Amino acid sequence: MEKERNGELKKRRKGGKHAPRSRFCILTMVILITLGFWSCSRGSDSGKLETLTVAMVRTELNALFYVAEAQKLFAANGLQVTLREDYDSGASAAAGMLNGEANIALAAEFPIVRQVFNKKDIASFGTIAKYDEFVKSQKPKKMSC
Repeated sequence: MEKERNGELKKRRKGGKHAPRSRFCILTMVILITLGFWSCSRGSDSGKLETLTVAMVRTELNALFYVAEAQKLFAANGLQVTLREDYDSGASAAAGMLNGEANIALAAEFPIVRQVFNKKDIASFGTIAKYDEFVKSQKPKKMSC
């Protein structure tokens, strides 16, 4: 009986009957991790930039797009973005997008919902939840000597 236990212990130390399965799992994990890092690496991708036209109103509400353009964040992520700022409202920008004038439009929730009620094929994938256009200031205090 003791010899059987010693034999089982030796098999477990050498890998035993589960060794091929665990080696396969480890090899699979290493391959998946390597592929994950390789697919996310920046590397020297000489591919051409994807073009994207954005219909928008020229307003400070869309400042994030101006900042991203100024800091060349679009190009760094493989996009060549053209900002079409000749719209007077988010509703007209959304209508322009639906007419094929742009790939995406910057608009508030209401113009998008109105297009949905009109049975247009449109989706919203982001929104600015809070916007405050008021600037607070204080009156200068009079100094008395």
